[in-house]
Amino acid sequence: MEFIVSSGQLNQQLQIASKVLKAKPTLPILEYFLFTIKDNHLKITATDLETSFRTELDVDNANEEGAFAIESKHLVDFLKGLPEQPLFFKTISNEEGTGLSVQVRNSKGEYMLMGEQADDYPKIPNIEDIDAQVFKLKAEVLAKGIQSTLFATANDEYRPAMNGIFFEILEDQLNMVASDAHKLVKYSYLNIDNKLMSSFILPKKTASLLRSIIPMTDDEVEVHFNEKNIFFHFDTIEVVAQLVEGKFPNYSAVIPVENNKKMTAVRTDFADVLKRVSIFTNSSTNQIKLAIASSKMVIEGQDIDYSIAGKETMNVQYEGDPIEIGFKSTFLLEIINNLTTQEILMELSEPSRACVVYPVDNDNENETILMLLMPMMVN
Repeated sequence: MEFIVSSGQLNQQLQIASKVLKAKPTLPILEYFLFTIKDNHLKITATDLETSFRTELDVDNANEEGAFAIESKHLVDFLKGLPEQPLFFKTISNEEGTGLSVQVRNSKGEYMLMGEQADDYPKIPNIEDIDAQVFKLKAEVLAKGIQSTLFATANDEYRPAMNGIFFEILEDQLNMVASDAHKLVKYSYLNIDNKLMSSFILPKKTASLLRSIIPMTDDEVEVHFNEKNIFFHFDTIEVVAQLVEGKFPNYSAVIPVENNKKMTAVRTDFADVLKRVSIFTNSSTNQIKLAIASSKMVIEGQDIDYSIAGKETMNVQYEGDPIEIGFKSTFLLEIINNLTTQEILMELSEPSRACVVYPVDNDNENETILMLLMPMMVN
């Protein structure tokens, strides 16, 4: 089998495909890409058995149709430093017909890479082969929802349902929720045009891959899913994944509805103060204390073991009785940094109850973002 392909286009797609592969896969074949030639198109497949990536690009002078697997690491490393040029691929079988090598040529050199027969590559489910529910949404909605929630997913082997993003599809609304039991994020988008009432849990790795490749555009992403698998299709790209099994916790039950203390602060100023003060906190707890009263907030941290402390005051807008409340500074910084508005609103009630953070003056009237953080007991 022979064909010619653009080095730049191939490199661009393989950089994405390689994000699916694991450094130490359970099967040697999972270190390979599957190349399939049909109608002068090259379909590239990469998988770790849980998440799979497919894409297509044009090729020239394909002398036959077929498929083969090619070792990924050397090919990706080779393409990284290569300027745009045509690459000539040719598969070479051994005399017994059991082994395979892949020759890659350009105008200045010739390279040999390891190959495998396509029959040895894992079978990836196809959209047309499953009975699935289908809905569509704008690419920017999916991208923004994943960006807003991904950092709050858990790494909990005992509660696998929390190791992903919960998609809750309502009649005209999509909720995306993630929580690690310390923090919770809910991203909602109204006026979604669908006729489904359903839900699923998207694995963290798949969400991370989608975040890196979904464009912030009005283009539609088509989503097919059943009880086990999910397919995201846009442009020439398809991402396939096994859904997380289990039931996502009742997240609505932990969101407080009567937080009567409200504090508004400039987001970047708040983040800068937190970064400075957190330098002086205990490295294991990262605990900071917020003392809020009138138009001032005092942010304080200390590490008794090393006799160091930091304290800084910033101007805020505040309604309610004075309060002192503790948080893990790294968690609070994550929440602030994953919002984009100029100001944020914090709603609080008691030092032992969850705080809720919202963006202020969000430009998109269909979009709401809620971020919840559990406090730490102040010593």
